[in-house]
Amino acid sequence: MPFFAPPRTVVIVYDISQPKKRRQLHRQLKGYGRPIQESVFLCELNPRQSLKLAEELKQIPLEDEEKLHCFPVDREQAGILSPSPLTTMTWVA
Repeated sequence: MPFFAPPRTVVIVYDISQPKKRRQLHRQLKGYGRPIQESVFLCELNPRQSLKLAEELKQIPLEDEEKLHCFPVDREQAGILSPSPLTTMTWVA
């Protein structure tokens, strides 16, 4: 029986000054997760998606003042509850 790794939860936060680059990154990240704020995404990634996204993000040229951070989240330790279908809020304990 093949082994399937569980999805990995990642929070991606960015501060991009150029509007065109910011829109492009936003569209790109929507393919991997959902926006929870203007420049913050919550992504559930399988290992293949995680590697693919990491490679894509490395290709983005950042200016000195621009930032792009990826934070892995341990859902059990963080106490994150799944959002209900009626809200887009995610609660962190």
